Amino acid sequence: MKMMIMSLIGLSYLMVCLGLFSSESVERTTFHKNAPTTPLLALDLKTDPSVDEQQFLLAVLERAYQNWPTVDIKNPDVGMERLRELRQFMQTYESHIGAHKFDPELQPVFRECLDLIDANAVLVENVAAIDAASYEALKNGAWKSLGNGAAAGVPLALAYRAYNAPQSDGFNNGGDHNGEVSGALVGAVLAVGAVLWDAWDTGSKLDKEKKTQLEGVQREFNSKRDDILQRTRTSANQLAERHSWPSTGLAFSPQMQDEDQWKKLSKENNLAGQLQYYRDRAQVSPMNPFVKAQMIRQEVKLDGADVDATVQLQRAAEFADVAKLIPSQAVYDTYRLSLMRQAGELALATLTKRQEKNAFNSPIVPGDEMAVIYWKTALKLEPTDPNGDIRWNLGVALSCVNLVEEAHTTLNSIAAMRANDPGYHYLLARLNGYQGRTTDAFESLQKALGNGFSNVAEVRKCSDLDKMRSDLPDQTEKLLALKYHWDISYGIFNDDITLTNDSAFTLTDIVLVPEVTNPNGKYKPSEGLKLDKLEPGKSHKWTNCISITGGKPEIDTKRANIECAQGKL
Repeated sequence: MKMMIMSLIGLSYLMVCLGLFSSESVERTTFHKNAPTTPLLALDLKTDPSVDEQQFLLAVLERAYQNWPTVDIKNPDVGMERLRELRQFMQTYESHIGAHKFDPELQPVFRECLDLIDANAVLVENVAAIDAASYEALKNGAWKSLGNGAAAGVPLALAYRAYNAPQSDGFNNGGDHNGEVSGALVGAVLAVGAVLWDAWDTGSKLDKEKKTQLEGVQREFNSKRDDILQRTRTSANQLAERHSWPSTGLAFSPQMQDEDQWKKLSKENNLAGQLQYYRDRAQVSPMNPFVKAQMIRQEVKLDGADVDATVQLQRAAEFADVAKLIPSQAVYDTYRLSLMRQAGELALATLTKRQEKNAFNSPIVPGDEMAVIYWKTALKLEPTDPNGDIRWNLGVALSCVNLVEEAHTTLNSIAAMRANDPGYHYLLARLNGYQGRTTDAFESLQKALGNGFSNVAEVRKCSDLDKMRSDLPDQTEKLLALKYHWDISYGIFNDDITLTNDSAFTLTDIVLVPEVTNPNGKYKPSEGLKLDKLEPGKSHKWTNCISITGGKPEIDTKRANIECAQGKL
């Protein structure tokens, strides 16, 4: 009997253990029920066999001229950096050409492009030097003008005084003093006039000299640019004819010299016309990936934000197809990466829009996986991902298709880069909450709120955080509580109101309506006091916003209504 009881106890214990195990298995099965059943891998971007690398390099050169960096002389650093980046790219391709047996006319046109980049940098340096020299000359000229004006003003003042002063009888009288004073005043006016005239004359001369010098260096650069472009266009057409390539496009093809048409379309913001412009160009240059990519971008603009998901995914797939028009050599990975980023952005936008915003257990439909695939391809092309941008988008995509463990691993790899990003911490809060990691979810939510996440309404209803709210009800309620205090600073005529945010999160779209009552009446501002946002622990003062007659802290009764995007009290 004892053995039977022990056996039953052991069986019961085993069943309990199995039951617990089964419960966990069911939970995890449910957790992963919407995840893709096959591994999501990066695309194998096989280059189209008909792609000619030399023709592509000519398209690269064309694109460089079409997107030539502009430099603002008032703030030249950004433009100069773009010139340096362009030079680095073109130097890489020029060296690549030199290392391969390409057409001998191809490398010289790249060298001339490098010469033009250097000439542009020299132009900027010359303009800056001319501008600095002109400033120094004007500054020195102003001091000289001041001296000249003063020198001219003294004899003028003396002459005026001598002419206007009455005859002296040996005694100083009122008339003499008046003449001296008026002579001094007029002399001062004449002196200032002389200074202004000389300064204006000096400035005008220096300005003309500066303009002449600037026109000279600009004319020299323009001449060199025109010569290089003409030689490049001739060489490009000869290369195309020799290799039986189709027209290389806008910069080098006489029949496509229609920049005025493009400027008109841009000025009118004619999206349909711009799209047709690029479609026409794609017909002329079917193997030019830059033209085809621009055509897709115009289609995306024309589609707008409310485009059907199927169309959006098709556009993303078209970007991926364009990547196949780029030669296979790793030196061109920059262009492939750009296309995969654009494909990934479209696919992820479609996925996040279709997904239920506040839950990761939404059903997965065909096409959702493409966001993951495109971003994995981008990461394969740029594995260093220096700013973590690719891994962030990949982490979001993985989360949306319920590959949560992989999403965690990906997002944890950029934790240091995203330490102050509220969106990053809120995503981790949802992932942790979804997996039942209550403490981790709460800590991530604290970081999200502390760094600026303020959508309290979403936190309260997000189903991914259900378990956290259930397990930690008091802590969660305290964290999400809307808390503030306000004070009056009494002045002589008008009074100030200061609001302090005691909440754990930023308040936004704030409208404060304070009301003060004392024996003299009730007082409140003529309208609600408004503020765009107020961070946790911070205060904001509205000065002279209320006027309280006989206001005293010890007798005044105060109350307030506050409304903000996070709630109402």
